[in-house]
Amino acid sequence: MAFFCFVAACTPAAVPQTVEIPALPRAPSAAASAESFSSRCRIAGTGEVEDEAPDLAVRETVAGSPIFVVSARGKVHVAWFDLPPPSNEPGRWAEVELGGQAHVRGRGYADLYGRVFQLESDAPIVSDHVWVRGGAHVELLGEDARGVHVGVSTLSLPGRHLGGTTTCPNVVYEPESLVMKDPPKGDSVAMSGSTVHLRASPGGATLLDLQSNDRDTISLVRLGQSTGYTHVTGVTGRIGFDGWVHDSELIPDGEGGLGSMGMRGFGTSGGGSRNMRTVRVEAPLRVGVMGRSRATHATVEKGAQVYIGVANAPEEPGLVAVDFVDGWIVPPGSESFWIPEVTLD
Repeated sequence: MAFFCFVAACTPAAVPQTVEIPALPRAPSAAASAESFSSRCRIAGTGEVEDEAPDLAVRETVAGSPIFVVSARGKVHVAWFDLPPPSNEPGRWAEVELGGQAHVRGRGYADLYGRVFQLESDAPIVSDHVWVRGGAHVELLGEDARGVHVGVSTLSLPGRHLGGTTTCPNVVYEPESLVMKDPPKGDSVAMSGSTVHLRASPGGATLLDLQSNDRDTISLVRLGQSTGYTHVTGVTGRIGFDGWVHDSELIPDGEGGLGSMGMRGFGTSGGGSRNMRTVRVEAPLRVGVMGRSRATHATVEKGAQVYIGVANAPEEPGLVAVDFVDGWIVPPGSESFWIPEVTLD
């Protein structure tokens, strides 16, 4: 039987900035790995769920050139096993095997970096507070005594890569996309600004700083109340969460529209009329985050209709965050628009 080694044909030129919750260990040496843990997971399937994933190239040696490429998704049966210790960097070599299809039969090694797997059900990132949603597309990071580690990212956490832990049977390597369950239902609330700080307890340390964006919308549902804080659950992209948010970072949303759209959704949601105001005199426009806005040469014209967010910090009294009702113009990135509250009717 021929013996082959596999590696992803396309290796990205650079590794993005990564922050794990909890911290993800670097891969130890092969000798240390063999002494500390022996991988037991075997994941079999017929390929990637995303067309953008690189083809799987076959090498006779890790350092050699590819001799052929597995590019037909959904056709070639591949088994992954002997997974490496978890890491977020290239060079996560796992053993692979294929054959039995009157085609090529081989057994060798492939880099897990850049490959796309899926989850059958949720995988915890921070116990009881943050998780990878079942049905999500994930990167397989490796395996240790705690289980199989998977990685995800979301535009609500720019520049961050989160690592969750799950069981081997929960990981799927098939081209048919699974479906993530719907966001939670209930008493929807909305972001008053561009960021919400999710905490494990009222006044506790911040777990996540979720930022509004145009792709991974942030859905928020109120579960309870404590002095100054609201207990929420929700989803954004491939991440689910449950925790506490300061009351100043939220506004009511009777119909659920604002809760699912975040700051960018003010102009198109149906439940925000209670927060709508009209600019009665031309107002100077400022841009920035709470307490650190900057002046611009622009103004908001008289008669403009806006939705009202949170009032500014003590460093800049008298300002209020606004978003235009029609949604035609939005602030840059994760910043907000600010105008003097006295200019509103």
